[in-house]
Amino acid sequence: GSILGTNGPLLWRQTLFIPPLPPNFGRGAGRPSTRRRKDVGDTEEKKKQRKGKQPMKMKRQKPTVTCKKCGVPGHNSRSCDKRKEQELEAQSQLTQEQNKSPLQRAFETILETKRKNAESYEKAKKRSAYGLKPNTNPTLLPPVIANEDEGEAVDLESLRPECEEYQIPKSANRAGPTPHQQLQMSQGKSQG
Repeated sequence: GSILGTNGPLLWRQTLFIPPLPPNFGRGAGRPSTRRRKDVGDTEEKKKQRKGKQPMKMKRQKPTVTCKKCGVPGHNSRSCDKRKEQELEAQSQLTQEQNKSPLQRAFETILETKRKNAESYEKAKKRSAYGLKPNTNPTLLPPVIANEDEGEAVDLESLRPECEEYQIPKSANRAGPTPHQQLQMSQGKSQG
């Protein structure tokens, strides 16, 4: 387990061959950066030199930002205090709605439906006051047509015989022949 010593480079045998040299490295493919690597102290010295060259150089003036909501310079509409306040109010309203009990929510929905029903009732009252009947079938014309040229009302009953589309069908709907009956009818026609 002991380490045996070896002869150093001074005791190596001399030869007549040319001593080996490191390979000649060229630039590789692509475009490597031409900047040299800076030392740690090098950057600080350069900064000091730059400051010394142009001590009176003015900084670039940036335009002042003004808020579109409140018009105050120094911030934009995204960071406006008014916007933040509005968001806080909206959040507080949401939390209040979430904190309401199911009974309160049900009460509010009942109130909304009652208001809607009252509005529809008022509209129906106004229609009846003007002599308009509510239209139950939207495909048919209203019961009275006002003729603008003559200024008189025309009743639909008088127009019904002239218009085919408003005539009531005379025969009730009946089931058609079965496929077997249709086959017999077609065979009977071909034989006859």
